[in-house]
Order: sequence, then structure tokens, then C-alpha cells
Amino acid sequence: MMRGTRKLKIAVALPPALVSRMRQAVRRGDASVTMSVAPLKSYTFPGGRVLTEFVQDVPWSGGPCYHIALRDQKGVVVAKSLWTDEELKNC
Repeated sequence: MMRGTRKLKIAVALPPALVSRMRQAVRRGDASVTMSVAPLKSYTFPGGRVLTEFVQDVPWSGGPCYHIALRDQKGVVVAKSLWTDEELKNC
């Protein structure tokens, strides 16, 4: 994990049909569906680099668990911010 960052896990109870639609939207890269749950943030670093949160995945664990990662202004994902497959499975 990058220094000064942390992984954020948000759990809320939503109807299964809505969760299914949200999962499909996340996989398509359409973050607009997830914006109603929690606002995603952007971080500006000294030197001007900007990293923006995005929803990497929304696995179901008694409700949806939002796994947030970071990408830069060009859309390049910060690899160290990604959740591993094991972490996604064990949420």
C-alpha cells in the first residue's frame, strides 16, 4: 500500500437486484451508480499529481462491500492501491 493511503471498506444493506446492477456497472467502469452510496474523493499531492478514488469491485458479504482503489488523471491505476483477489474473496 502507498504511504499515506489506506483501503476503505464500506458495507451497506441494499436489495440484491440493485447490487447485481451495481456490480455490472462497476465492471463496465460506470462509477455513476456507486456515487450515491459515498462520494469518491480526489487527492492532490505536492507537485500537482492528482489521484482519484474509484470502485474496484463490489463483492457481496451480507451486503455489498465497496473496494476503493486509486487512479491518476490519465486513468492509470495505482497498482499498490488495488485489492488482491484474496482480499476481495475474503471481505
